[in-house]
Amino acid sequence: MKSWFKKSYARVLVDNHITEDDTVFMTKFDPQQYVKTILSNGCEVCMVYACCHNGNCYYPSKVGHTHKNINGRDIFGQTISLLKDSGVTPIAYYTVVWHNQAAKDNPAWRLYDARGSFRSGRYWHCCLNNAEYREFTREQIREIVSYDVAGIFIDMTFWPGICYCSSCRERFKKECGLEMSTRIDWRDKNWVLLQRTRERWLNEFAAFLTECVRQQKPEMSVVHQFSPALIGWYLGLDSSFSLNSDYASGDFYGGKYQQRLGTKVMSAFSAKIPFEFMTSRCVNLYDHTSTKSEDELLCSAATTLANGGAYLFIDAINPDGTLEQQVHSRLGAVNSILKPYTVRIQAARPMLVSDVGLYFSMASYIEPKLNGTDLFEFLGKTSISNMESVTDIRSLKEVLGTSIVLNQLHQLYQVVNDKCDDLSSFKTIIINNAMTMSASEVDRLRSFVKTGGTLIITGETSLYTPDGSSSGDFAFADVMGISFTGRKTGRVNYLSNSEDGYVMCDYPSPLVKATTATVLAHVSKPFTDPDDRDHYASIHSNPPAPAGDCVALSVNKFGKGMCVYVYSTLMALRNNAQQYFTAKLFKTYLKSDFQVDTNAPACVEFTILQSTVNNNLLICFTNFQDELPNIAITDFKATIKLPAKFAVSKSLDSIGKADVTISGDGQTVNISVSRLETIAIIELELIK
Repeated sequence: MKSWFKKSYARVLVDNHITEDDTVFMTKFDPQQYVKTILSNGCEVCMVYACCHNGNCYYPSKVGHTHKNINGRDIFGQTISLLKDSGVTPIAYYTVVWHNQAAKDNPAWRLYDARGSFRSGRYWHCCLNNAEYREFTREQIREIVSYDVAGIFIDMTFWPGICYCSSCRERFKKECGLEMSTRIDWRDKNWVLLQRTRERWLNEFAAFLTECVRQQKPEMSVVHQFSPALIGWYLGLDSSFSLNSDYASGDFYGGKYQQRLGTKVMSAFSAKIPFEFMTSRCVNLYDHTSTKSEDELLCSAATTLANGGAYLFIDAINPDGTLEQQVHSRLGAVNSILKPYTVRIQAARPMLVSDVGLYFSMASYIEPKLNGTDLFEFLGKTSISNMESVTDIRSLKEVLGTSIVLNQLHQLYQVVNDKCDDLSSFKTIIINNAMTMSASEVDRLRSFVKTGGTLIITGETSLYTPDGSSSGDFAFADVMGISFTGRKTGRVNYLSNSEDGYVMCDYPSPLVKATTATVLAHVSKPFTDPDDRDHYASIHSNPPAPAGDCVALSVNKFGKGMCVYVYSTLMALRNNAQQYFTAKLFKTYLKSDFQVDTNAPACVEFTILQSTVNNNLLICFTNFQDELPNIAITDFKATIKLPAKFAVSKSLDSIGKADVTISGDGQTVNISVSRLETIAIIELELIK
């Protein structure tokens, strides 16, 4: 059963977080009708709720609370049995931490924030450090996995906030010898220690839950919610968290740009293939009726397939326990259109290939602007959940902004993280303001450049170690050929040179001096402090003063390779000026043996996948426009030059009416598509 996910690329989940507050709630749930509706959408896998955020179980639980309106029926067991009999793989859904009933019944289990609050709106939270609560989760998991399900998805395995319950405070004091800080300050090693400890505790809890399943059902797949990876520090995940899952999975709500990046993040962190990318059939989970158009659902699912992943649609059950047939008819229409593509991806079980890496540094996704902020103040004005589209963390915004420019250039890339020990397949790695880096990361990347690789680095990359310490200079100072002065600009600053003019950044940036680097641009500051209300150059804006002597853009040779440095996080900005500068920079310095020449507009994403079951390569084009439905792209052409190791012997087949010619050496593929609606896949056989 554990390998079921290798064969299933079209999946569905029906959210079932229904209370008992009305006697009609869940009374119309009919397992047979439920399964009939699921069968109509054409998905191969269905995730079924065993226990929801309210703490209601949908089977007769001996340790938890069974939803009273189902009158003792085992609707979970009946549903998974009918699904399996109908040829649909059933997966169990279970929630931890977000568990209202357990928190209401057991005050000692509750997660308490710095203010002493134990709930957030409708949600009550349990603390993963409470021993009794952990035992409770073990017993519930034992009940659930006793059913004939192929796998279990454990949702909400992350911190809803920083917990100051007695279990956390006592454990932190015992393990670290300190009281838990209530003041955010990434310059304070004690605060950083608290963050690293939260991450460690969360990993231990996830490992504990996974082992609970393994002990009873070794063959069953186990997956934890991984969407907080794109949210940042607050929810407590680190780069090791995904190792507790058989594959990476999460639900996302940030639109096409987040999805194009998110699929690659999930691919990079997934222990096994394929990863799973979930998208709600409504605009988000807060909306019960605003169903996305067929075109949006189609583009989203196609994007996941073209990045080598399995797509999963999220529906939500009506309070009375019924489903909306028209919703599943729409999902069925999408699945029907994508069927030939899904079958092709399913047969190949492919993975992304590229020689350009976009670095994803989870330890760096903090916000220094919060330094000195008391948690009481922070909690009073902040709400963070895994359903955020983009959080106010500059480094994450810059990674997203960089990914958008790479897509606009049709530059093939994949995500790299600190678990990637072998960088030899990459020509270029882009690192956006990765402030926190371990010694082993620095050593690997230094060796990468020394042996001929190209690094493009921005901001304060490598200024701190994971424990919050710093030498006062970048660990990559020698690689970059610059040195940190210890000072920063104000919130408005400019990159200035004769060629690019002034490129503005709206975020404090480090002031650095060149040591061995060649300087291509200098930093300009505004004439006056942007926050001075009485003295200014222009009442609306903050125009740049003449440039100083600090480095804004530089190039440094290091060993056989090269490092390009940009002082600021300007790549986070999605204005034309910043994107034009970034695109020009990449065209000039980004090295890749994958070369693309095309007449395709920026809305078309190019990806290349390599099969893990045969000697084939799949070239994918996905048309996802801002305004839907897509306008078909006619007479679309692309010439793709491949590295020697990916030389092609012949074209096997294509889905999307493509004409393909291959050069004599097999390294240049010319593709012509007369009409690209949403997706096209061209399959090629490599020279053996």
